[in-house]
Amino acid sequence: MDITDKKFIRRLVYLCLFSLVIYMNVNQVAHAQTPDSVIVVTDRSSGAVAKFVEKLKVSLKNYRIKIIDSVDITAIADVIKYTNDRPFYITVGNNALQTLVAKKITTPILATFISESSYRTILNNHNRKNITAIFSDPDPDYQMKLIKSLYKKPVKVAVILSESTRKKQPLLQQLAKKNDLDIKIINYNSSDNIYKALNNISNADILLAIPDDNIYNHDSIRTIILTTYRHNQALIGFSSGMVKAGALATIAAELEDIADEISILISNYSKNGKLPAARYYRYFTVKINQHVARSFNVRNTDSLKQIIPSIAEQMITSLETQQAR
Repeated sequence: MDITDKKFIRRLVYLCLFSLVIYMNVNQVAHAQTPDSVIVVTDRSSGAVAKFVEKLKVSLKNYRIKIIDSVDITAIADVIKYTNDRPFYITVGNNALQTLVAKKITTPILATFISESSYRTILNNHNRKNITAIFSDPDPDYQMKLIKSLYKKPVKVAVILSESTRKKQPLLQQLAKKNDLDIKIINYNSSDNIYKALNNISNADILLAIPDDNIYNHDSIRTIILTTYRHNQALIGFSSGMVKAGALATIAAELEDIADEISILISNYSKNGKLPAARYYRYFTVKINQHVARSFNVRNTDSLKQIIPSIAEQMITSLETQQAR
């Protein structure tokens, strides 16, 4: 064998090794996008969370699912340290997300049962591309569309914001203008008296509630509902529970719909390896307290059956357009 033959063989070996490396890298990238398991980290054991987890198990039946309590740091550490597969994490609640963010996990994380404001606060100092969310609160744009559909006339909408939600003011003003609504925003400090804030908006027709624990909490919600009722103001809530307690209406997502939405998100991630931007839930229904509606002489609630599906279709079209870009 002369030197020319040796060079040819060497080049052939290098070419084979190079091809093998390329194949291994491409194969690794292709499979790295497909989670082997789903790990659900929860931070509270309520009935709603338990039901949500059961819905997830049904929607994610093609994946191995492990449920961990966020207070069980040892269990989480063991999963991170000893799991050889590629897990996809779903957090349920604020504490669960905070726990995983602190662990600096590099595999994808989907936050649920968390408001938009809480999500932004937790990730304020973390530039993490592997984390996204489906917010638990309704899209304020569609809340305003709901108000417009309910009243079909010019109304003044009030919003109370604390230091936790004050950044929303420009967006809310923009959305009110977009939906032809007059808006009044009151700044509230946690040391203030809630009665003072409510009296400052007594001339508004509607109070639009934005998730904010400084304002809407277990101690204050009854006071807010009773005071707005005395002021002849309708309260647009941000959860089904608020509607049951005395709010006029809200847009809300059913647990089954959220679970199915999560399943679609993970499936898409498996195909393209990309997490969508954090967003509000895509599918929703309208919850109306009919007794309160009659009290405020809101008579056209049946028409929402036709109006709200069209709103949902507009939202889906908008999201698909954004994703296409």
